[in-house]
Amino acid sequence: MLLKNPLIAALLFYSICSYGQEGKITINRDVRIDTLLKMRGEILKEDIGFQIQIFSGNRDSAFTIIAEARTLFANHEVTVHYQTPNYKVWVGKFQDRLAADRYLIEVKKTYPNAFVLKPINRD
Repeated sequence: MLLKNPLIAALLFYSICSYGQEGKITINRDVRIDTLLKMRGEILKEDIGFQIQIFSGNRDSAFTIIAEARTLFANHEVTVHYQTPNYKVWVGKFQDRLAADRYLIEVKKTYPNAFVLKPINRD
């Protein structure tokens, strides 16, 4: 019967919520976490991650494509790599697959056969 009156219902709700429990949370963090986070950052800087391949073929075509791609994708690095017997043109250096896939949508507007790859380090 009291809850049918909106003013009384609101006051009842306010009184219940305003007298809730208060608490304090303390988080104890191992000091080695900062060291691990720093090491992870250094590893990610060294790791190329993912790139987008837009071309694979002969040398002349590769250098034509690379000149075109450098103007189209000026905000990303465009490089050519030789893997016998083809020259390959790669765009960008992405830390994770998600970032590469997002940019791939843009690249496919010009190069519909482009795809994401994770280069193998051969040092």
